[in-house]
Amino acid sequence: MIYLDNIIFSLQKAGGISVVWAEHLSKMVQNKQNFYVLERSDAHKNIFRQNLIIPRERIIDTKNIPLILDRYLNPSLSTFKGGIFHSSYFRVVANRKIKNVTTVHDFTYEYYSSYIKRTLHCSQKYYALRHSDAIICISENTKKDLLKFLPDIDQSKIHVIYNGVSDDFFPVKTEQLAFVPPFEKKDFLIFVGARGGYKNFIKLVDCLKGSNENLVIIGGGDLLKQEKEILNDTLGKEHYRHYGYINNSQLNLFYNHAKCLIYPSLYEGFGIPLLEAQKAGCPVIALNVSSIPEVINQSGILLPELTASNLKSALDLLNVTSERTNYIIAGIKNSMRFSWDKTFENTLELYQKLL
Repeated sequence: MIYLDNIIFSLQKAGGISVVWAEHLSKMVQNKQNFYVLERSDAHKNIFRQNLIIPRERIIDTKNIPLILDRYLNPSLSTFKGGIFHSSYFRVVANRKIKNVTTVHDFTYEYYSSYIKRTLHCSQKYYALRHSDAIICISENTKKDLLKFLPDIDQSKIHVIYNGVSDDFFPVKTEQLAFVPPFEKKDFLIFVGARGGYKNFIKLVDCLKGSNENLVIIGGGDLLKQEKEILNDTLGKEHYRHYGYINNSQLNLFYNHAKCLIYPSLYEGFGIPLLEAQKAGCPVIALNVSSIPEVINQSGILLPELTASNLKSALDLLNVTSERTNYIIAGIKNSMRFSWDKTFENTLELYQKLL
């Protein structure tokens, strides 16, 4: 039997890990696997959980103790006779008859957090990893980081299983689907996801100063007062738009009509938006760091560092029709290397080996 821990849906309203976990659960249901999920009643606050249909008989309700405690407490499956336990976020069970599987997405806390936040996260993460029978890393770069921070981990337990990319993303013809451009001038750049710290958003805005480029910002929560002030002062109100949560169908249209996706993150365990954009026929500009070159190879423009001159050169290159076409074709081809079906098949194969 396979037991899947939905704790991430209680910890996030949205987010990359939620996307990965929801895709896995969706495949489990579609392929009629024999499994149960452990879930809190507040899991449905997560936008991706809301779109999942899991049979009620497959759900094991967990005690709703305060989430601030529950997130760090390992579930008790002491009465269960065996199987696989796979948590969405660093929990394991002590039952020796059950094999623990842990997925590690990245090491952002180790690189970019400090003090109590890092200590709590790393304590839980390292305990789970050291008490797992199998560890899934979502990229070779994540595996490298794992062995850097936990060199004592048995490498035979580590399995690199790449994330996928949704079939919701594909090229469309302008006349096929209605799209209201966010600017009178249709050209715009797109930024997707969280904006804090290592995501490099503020530096990106600074690099666009005086460029007259339009910027569409999607997701990442409401713009902070400080962010609005910086955007207004640097780009001007007429040169940016922010959209909160939008569905994949809407996001696909934005990718299709954007000049490019700019992904200036200093660190990624994988980087799903890179592949979403490429699959939709949207060129990508990103930094040549962490897992990013592993995921997109030479199919996007990789900058050695984010500077105004580097960014301008990349954007000028995409203004050349032949160059833009080449990056679109290369991006679509690259995105075909990844799918959630492959991710699921590889994960299921791992389960079967453990069983």
